[in-house]
Amino acid sequence: VGQDLRVLIGAAPKTFIASFTAMLTEAGLQSVGLDLESTALARALAVPHPTGTEMIIDLGGNRTTVCVMFHGVIHFSSNLPFCGENLTRTVVDRLHLSFSEAEKAKHIFGLSSTRGRGRVRAALLPELHAFTEKLREIIVFTQNHFTTLPPLARISLTGGGALLSGIGDVIGEALGQSVDELHVSVRDKNNEELPLGLRVRFSTAIGLALQESIRQ
Repeated sequence: VGQDLRVLIGAAPKTFIASFTAMLTEAGLQSVGLDLESTALARALAVPHPTGTEMIIDLGGNRTTVCVMFHGVIHFSSNLPFCGENLTRTVVDRLHLSFSEAEKAKHIFGLSSTRGRGRVRAALLPELHAFTEKLREIIVFTQNHFTTLPPLARISLTGGGALLSGIGDVIGEALGQSVDELHVSVRDKNNEELPLGLRVRFSTAIGLALQESIRQ
């Protein structure tokens, strides 16, 4: 009583939701719930930061989702057009490679300043600088609008784009903050932890699956 209640609201076109539920029905499956991508990412985080605000950056193939959270509770989320496919097309245009060659160059050279004479890094830095400026704007916005949140203490990367070598260092240097891989702890039927690549690529799906364990 007497305290503000903050509610996270997600919206999507009715036709968009209907198409997914219809697809499940046609496949003989029954939907048990709908969830936000941001809350799934928060749920996938194995150990939330004990005292500080944290940002999760999910670098996907077609878009990037950015979430700002504290103690597992999402306070802000946004989708940005920055994505792995755009980075590949940037390498295609600036280094005059085919799409498959550009993907291979990203994988082999990453954002190294020495490997491949640093040509992939040089091609991608303008895009990355524009991206980190958007991240800086999100940080400033949340600090100004959620004044009770403690300072940003951790940035975590996930999604397939997080596997681009050196991307965490570039983002961290631009924002003056250390950047880690999103620590998703999931074990298989043999009680062995899934490989890092799988945990990073499928962290959203893992978070969605964990919703069922909460229901139980």
